[in-house]
Amino acid sequence: MNPRFQGTLETVEEAYGINLFSMHVDSFSGILPERQRARAFAGKAILFAAQDIWIDEAKSDMLFECYKKGIVSDVSREGTLMAKNRPLTTLFSRGRTRKEVLDRLRTITEYMNNILNSCNSSSSTRVIRRFA
Repeated sequence: MNPRFQGTLETVEEAYGINLFSMHVDSFSGILPERQRARAFAGKAILFAAQDIWIDEAKSDMLFECYKKGIVSDVSREGTLMAKNRPLTTLFSRGRTRKEVLDRLRTITEYMNNILNSCNSSSSTRVIRRFA
């Protein structure tokens, strides 16, 4: 549960297949949505640096490929130093069940850790998860 609702808008939109901003604008014209059930579960996880991480060309390319697939957002450019305890990127997942979303987020986190920590012996990231 995210106490900052604006931090989970994209997961609500993904789970329900709606555009909340459009619905908000429509509400001023008296157009209100029908009540509906979620068509899926959606979640996001914020990956934080547990130590300083230099975003080199390989890491930047990998992050951009994940961005193009809709797996991450907030991609840092090559040459960026991501300081310890700062957010590295946001991970996204969608699935038929909450467990499926959690499992996918864990898999994506593991993949990101393997890439981002390829030269480090200890884990360089930690995760905070949010769900809709």
